[in-house]
Amino acid sequence: MWNSKLGNAFPKAEIDKADAGRMKFLRQLRNEGKNSECVDCGAKETAIQWAVLPIGSFVCVRCASLHRGLGTHISKVKGLTGTYLWGPDEVAHMIGNSAVAEIYGGAQQRQPPTADDATIRAFMSERYDRRAWFSQEKFNAYEPQRHGWNSENSAANGNGMTRPQVVDPFDDSTWTAAPQAAKAGVVAAKGSDKQNTSLMDEVDAQFAKKETNDFFDLDNW
Repeated sequence: MWNSKLGNAFPKAEIDKADAGRMKFLRQLRNEGKNSECVDCGAKETAIQWAVLPIGSFVCVRCASLHRGLGTHISKVKGLTGTYLWGPDEVAHMIGNSAVAEIYGGAQQRQPPTADDATIRAFMSERYDRRAWFSQEKFNAYEPQRHGWNSENSAANGNGMTRPQVVDPFDDSTWTAAPQAAKAGVVAAKGSDKQNTSLMDEVDAQFAKKETNDFFDLDNW
């Protein structure tokens, strides 16, 4: 068994098999909108290489190090370099920097990348530990995505997900290099965004549905 940073266990074989597909998705997601810059200092790197769980944000290497100092009860960092395996629960938590900024606030108080470590660390403590600008309403709005996977049946079905058949977000008619464009295609095909599952629900559904068809062979993307 393989344990995620969120404390859930999955069959190691399933995690290994899904790795290429999940990493491809995460790397595309990090290049979308505000995800291409650090959520905590605004630094723009050639390619953001770190994510923060369970917050769901993308950060620069320095802020990743500072997050470690906050304590694992607040945040846990995970790399996007390909050396870390990702579970379906972890991927589902990656709501992105725009959503995190809405939930945790502090846009006016955020320090620039030129600020020293102590200043940025103090901002992080206010934002994530004391939750000085936290919006419970915004947080609740993203609950369906964060918990859009099923851990109870992971041992039984081998992948931790029980998903209905859905419009395929990887179909040429709905999928582009930008995950947001794929979501728009899925929503257009199915109806109101509020009445349907999130993009990550759609992606995880396809992870479960297409495993037997070499879905995670990058030659098929």
